[in-house]
Amino acid sequence: NDRLVQIVEVNGRQAELATSMRITINRVATSTRNMVLLPDEAALRAEVEAPKALRPGYDQQEAELGRLLEASATTIEEERAAYAQLATLRDTARPLADEVAKLVQAGRKDEAIQLLMQKTHPAQIAWMKGLQTLMELEDRLNTEAGAAAREAYHDARIVIVTVALLALMVGVAAAWLVTRGLVRQLGGEPDYTTAVGRRI
Repeated sequence: NDRLVQIVEVNGRQAELATSMRITINRVATSTRNMVLLPDEAALRAEVEAPKALRPGYDQQEAELGRLLEASATTIEEERAAYAQLATLRDTARPLADEVAKLVQAGRKDEAIQLLMQKTHPAQIAWMKGLQTLMELEDRLNTEAGAAAREAYHDARIVIVTVALLALMVGVAAAWLVTRGLVRQLGGEPDYTTAVGRRI
């Protein structure tokens, strides 16, 4: 039962958060790219604002993920390291995306494109890969916990069947002993009956 709770409430939620965070970063990367492509001022403003609007949700999910990892007794060092790396990747990629937005808004698209291609996009890709690593780790841990739960269930079934068979055998033996004792007391023992028959 503890393993099922681990799979559903802990590892499953961690994988869900990591997936959602990765989707958010992908949307930020798309908006950052669109900033340098869109000629329309209104569309450009929307793309500049999109990453800012997505940050609070991402930050809340990252904080929840951190709390889950901290609270779980089954968190392994590999999970802690993957989570810690996310903060480094985030702190590298975010300022670069902000700088691209500033350059675009200042009308310096050529510089924005150069920054996007040389630094911002690679940093965002690394950030997404960091989350992908965490997602794959959580999937692996779920698979391992599921296998352990199935094995525990199988072992429990064997124990239950064994105990039931032992109880049945004890019950049969007890019934035989009780019946034999009663038959002796009532004079229905075959040897006793044979001896009485010989005397007659």
